[in-house]
Amino acid sequence: MPRKRPTRVALLYHDPLLRDIVEHVFGAAADIQIVAELPAAELPLEELVSAAPDVVVVDRRTMDTAMPVTLSAVLAALAERQPGFRVISLSLAEARVTVFSGWQMNDLSVDSLMACVRGVEPAKLSPAVRRAPRPRGAVAG
Repeated sequence: MPRKRPTRVALLYHDPLLRDIVEHVFGAAADIQIVAELPAAELPLEELVSAAPDVVVVDRRTMDTAMPVTLSAVLAALAERQPGFRVISLSLAEARVTVFSGWQMNDLSVDSLMACVRGVEPAKLSPAVRRAPRPRGAVAG
């Protein structure tokens, strides 16, 4: 039986720390391959398109700000050339992950994030996979 090809991920980052975290977490998964790491501020469309990602992970500084027009335009151009890719937005500034199929999840566990990258609909994640919310005022450890 032929092996399924790995899920191809492109990372568009602002913060090198987030890039390093994503590399570490995804690098441990045999079925996920990072095919591009590009600074979101200087996004070369052709490089992103040639990477042919299944998933684009976007580093958002804060989740309450609008996605920059440049990034929106690049993702729209990628969608024309490669329909069906998924976009997941992460932020170190806030404990939120947004999967751009309309889901926004607070305190998403690493396992749940990995499931979303692999194509599991966020609504299908079992509550046991999601991390329990931290008590108000608690410091992340």
